[in-house]
Amino acid sequence: MRRSEGIVMRGEITKLSLSCTAFLFLCMLVCVVGVASAKTIYVPDDYEKIQWAVDNASAGDTIVVKGGIYHESDISLDKELSIIGKGCPTINGNGRNLFIVKQHITIESLNIVNASSGIYIVNGPVKVLNCTFKDVSTAISTKSSGYIWERGGDIKVVNCKFNNIGTGLDVYFGRNVYVLDSTFTECNDGVMINTLNQYFNYVEISNNSFNCRRYGVAIQGVEVIPLIEVCKNTFGDCGCAIWIKNVNAVVYLNNFINSSNNLYESPVIIYGGRTWLKLWSNPISYVYNGREYQSCMGNYWDDYKGSDKDGNGIGDSPYHRDVQYPAISFTDNYPLVQPWENYFQPVLKPKPKVTVSYEWHDGYINLTIQLRNEGEKSNFGGVHIRLENATFVSVDKGTFDSVTAYDIIDPEAVDRDPANHTMKIEEKPNVVELYVKGDSAQATARIKPGVGDGLKIYYRAWLKDKDDTVYNPYTGEYEAYIARDPAEEPDDPHSKNPPYSRHVGDDGFSFIDYKCHDIRVSNVKILPVPYEYQDGSHWCGPASVAMLLRCCSFDIHVWDVAKDLRLNFDEGASGEELGDYIETNYNYDVELNSFGNLDDLIEYVKGQIDAGKPVILAVGNKSYCCHAVVITGYAGDGGCTALYVNDPSGWLLRQLGIHFSDPAIVYPVSLERLNEKGREFEWAYGTLVITHMRIIPRNGSINVNSDGEIIFTNFLGYSNILVLGDKGLKWNMTSPTYEVISYEYSPYPVRPTLPDYWIYLGTGFNVSNHLPFKQRYEVCASIDMVTDVFKCSTVDVNAESWAEVYLYILNQDLSEFSPGEHRLYFSITPYGGGIGDTISMDISIVAPNPRVSV
Repeated sequence: MRRSEGIVMRGEITKLSLSCTAFLFLCMLVCVVGVASAKTIYVPDDYEKIQWAVDNASAGDTIVVKGGIYHESDISLDKELSIIGKGCPTINGNGRNLFIVKQHITIESLNIVNASSGIYIVNGPVKVLNCTFKDVSTAISTKSSGYIWERGGDIKVVNCKFNNIGTGLDVYFGRNVYVLDSTFTECNDGVMINTLNQYFNYVEISNNSFNCRRYGVAIQGVEVIPLIEVCKNTFGDCGCAIWIKNVNAVVYLNNFINSSNNLYESPVIIYGGRTWLKLWSNPISYVYNGREYQSCMGNYWDDYKGSDKDGNGIGDSPYHRDVQYPAISFTDNYPLVQPWENYFQPVLKPKPKVTVSYEWHDGYINLTIQLRNEGEKSNFGGVHIRLENATFVSVDKGTFDSVTAYDIIDPEAVDRDPANHTMKIEEKPNVVELYVKGDSAQATARIKPGVGDGLKIYYRAWLKDKDDTVYNPYTGEYEAYIARDPAEEPDDPHSKNPPYSRHVGDDGFSFIDYKCHDIRVSNVKILPVPYEYQDGSHWCGPASVAMLLRCCSFDIHVWDVAKDLRLNFDEGASGEELGDYIETNYNYDVELNSFGNLDDLIEYVKGQIDAGKPVILAVGNKSYCCHAVVITGYAGDGGCTALYVNDPSGWLLRQLGIHFSDPAIVYPVSLERLNEKGREFEWAYGTLVITHMRIIPRNGSINVNSDGEIIFTNFLGYSNILVLGDKGLKWNMTSPTYEVISYEYSPYPVRPTLPDYWIYLGTGFNVSNHLPFKQRYEVCASIDMVTDVFKCSTVDVNAESWAEVYLYILNQDLSEFSPGEHRLYFSITPYGGGIGDTISMDISIVAPNPRVSV
């Protein structure tokens, strides 16, 4: 229907009636049209000529011109489009204007040849990207008269090539003009800008190369004085590199080559009383000869004769040119002594790369440490390795020059002979430092995993640069290498190394910038068994018993066991004697076994270790009675390949050909080797295991302090009768002074029936830890059966120390138990399982109890 029909007919206004359905349809149609997406048109696939593609395109479309030669001219671009070449297409303008731009246009990746004007801009803005212009009178030009330019029009020319051109850019209109990353060769003029438009604002000409017969850059201001920035360009063999008049210009970081062969007496010509020129930048950071500086920066003039005594790349005296009137003389106060490209090279720094690889072998982890330099040569460097839940056993420094090892807690070196190629570590360190007088080396190390199912290997490398500073590749910052002594801080206050704010002994020492191997060791099970040396020539059994009892948190040593058993220095004890000693003196049940073959022994040992129980193993034959060691763990995927052994003297280790520097370190014993030697010497095997604590009532006095807390002064050593009477929960003692009772209000009520009345038993335990590392313990209370736990508390005890933990039993805790005689158990065990201690005491819960029916 034509618009006149239904709208105006015979001079009468007629209303257009639409049904609701038709109205909704029209609304949907409008929406669809409004959101129609831009499309891509291909030349010559869709249209043979570019002009035809433009005619049939809509605003926002993209026209892709495929490879080939196209003869077209006067292509009118009157809508917002992108014209992009694919496959190096060439557009021949046949000596006429090629593109006439009247709208916002992007032209990219085209070869434009043989044209009067390659791109003639009537209106903009315009982007010209990655294009090549050859044999063209004027590559890019704008209208030179009239006022039809839009207020926001920018001209951007980026990464273009201009060859054998009359003029590269001839611009009269444009808000901002950018000429970037382009080359001008065999041109009469490179960039010509006449600022006739009142909206001209800013011109940037940067990172270009000019070889022009007349002008490289010529800019003239008439009605306004725009800001011109000319930087990072190279002007070579130009008649005049820069010609400016009536503009504000900053010219810096340019190269002026062959500046003595100019058409003018100077490579830079300045005219006009309203011209302001600055030939250097504000202070900027730069890198010269591998060092970082900050300064104002001028330009490179190939005829500059000044010196650079301080070596910062800036001439010591200004560059000055006197020119004849009407041109203006100029001075560059910060001339460069080399082309500007030499001031922005990457900082030359060492780039250390360390790799740490590992493999399991007979219960150990063998490490290979390799340091390489991928940057500037260094004459000193190192690798820092720290273990978590593991210790070093030995380190072979390989091609490193020296090695040291220490505990992170005590940063004193423990290597006894640094000149030795292989260092057998006599302590139990978790940190190793390797040093090299160079920048590459390789070393190996052997480590033993600790208790638990995982360990971590932290490592980092560092290399000194030529300024004797250290560059950390992981943080990207200069910093000092790890110091163990604050006295190692540098004396030079101007050193780039910051103060030594971190030392290996500091609590705040952080490995956040380290690389890390997180190794799961679920195939290894090791129990925390303290080591005891046997001292007496036949005290391997007593030493092994002392290890088991210390593992149960008793403060006992081999001399205590030998004294209790009345052993001379050269006397030993049998397995039965040792078992009786444990049962009699420490109330533990023990289990003795003998095994004729290794396979049965291994299955038994694995079961005990999995249950948290170390095993005393006695090895002997007919000619040698036996030698006792403590098996603390095992290693193996699925099966078992090695046993971890505490050997009181090292005898078994020697028999198996295991090299050791100190038997105090837990050593893995290969089962293959043990089986081989067992057959050779016809060994038989016996074991002793502490199975569990005997739970028996203990009698004795109770120390009750004034605030009602009961202190067991010897581990869990005493018990008494607990009574709930008219005045609440108390110990049945002769003295009524120390009642374990508390009230929120006074006077005391006659019967415990008021809600503001509460009673508690606060029991304090001194928990001793004789292990060489921190241990968590759990204190629990139960009634009638050890397993019926109704109250628990935990405490962390530092290595070889003690701590106090309180377990408060409130009246509500006993509310579920009926009046009468009961047995109250207190148990202490290592958190997560293991052998602990338990005591019991008889208590009476009597009426009246407000929470229990009588």
